[in-house]
Amino acid sequence: MEKIKNMYDKFKLKHPKVDRLINLLIVLLVLLLTIEITYLYNLLGPFKISTELIASLVGATIGGIITYYTTTHSVLKTNQVKSSIVNKKTIYEPILKELQDLLIEFEKNEDTGGNLYKKHKWYNLNLLEAWTRIKNDTRVFQIPNYLKYDLIKMEEELVNYFVYMDEATQSASDYFVELLRERGYEIKENDFHMGHFFGVDETVNKKTNLALEIFNDNISGVPEVENEDQQAINEIFNEYILNNDKVDILKNKRQITIESIEDCKEVVELIIITIINKYERQNNIF
Repeated sequence: MEKIKNMYDKFKLKHPKVDRLINLLIVLLVLLLTIEITYLYNLLGPFKISTELIASLVGATIGGIITYYTTTHSVLKTNQVKSSIVNKKTIYEPILKELQDLLIEFEKNEDTGGNLYKKHKWYNLNLLEAWTRIKNDTRVFQIPNYLKYDLIKMEEELVNYFVYMDEATQSASDYFVELLRERGYEIKENDFHMGHFFGVDETVNKKTNLALEIFNDNISGVPEVENEDQQAINEIFNEYILNNDKVDILKNKRQITIESIEDCKEVVELIIITIINKYERQNNIF
């Protein structure tokens, strides 16, 4: 039920004119039901209702709806003006900036978003610092549930994407080490850290001759391998990289992550535009 409500609330945000039309139709429906019920009662009931009474009932129904709407709207607007403008500056604008930065980083590395991975993995940077701060203080209660749900889902997609990046590169590393051991070679020092030499971008781009590059770079711990074995290992490893299902799955996860970020960005932008149009342009609080 809550999921349906979130979807409806997001729909209202994206299509305000349609929402107003729906509200108008609801008012008309209530009015028609009032008239229909009165008519049926007049037709089938034990006594007749006068035309004057029907007009009074219809007028009272319309008046009640209008009074309720205008009173509620006035009270809500008074309470929301200042808080909405403050929320725009302290919640929505920081989150929007963060989402825009994420998308820019993905665009820079069209295949992976590798720079984001490095910041997250190597430098232990929180890529959603603003959202994390907001999520952990009272400002989170000012965010509509539908956006909160989307942001949490987006964060999970981003984390899962990075986790799968680890799995894809570690899988390549493990296979490389296995090929060496099959030919009697042993990596003694850097076995645990071999995954660092298989860059995310190189792996996802299915770069060939990656094994030869590792052999030629004289990496500490990688044994000296006979030229014949280097060529054989490189050929097998090229085949592995070109046909690695994990790479294709990673690309799919990347697209899902980007779509999730873009969806959140669109909703935050609409909230900011709504606040500007409904409150900032009509008030001089700030």
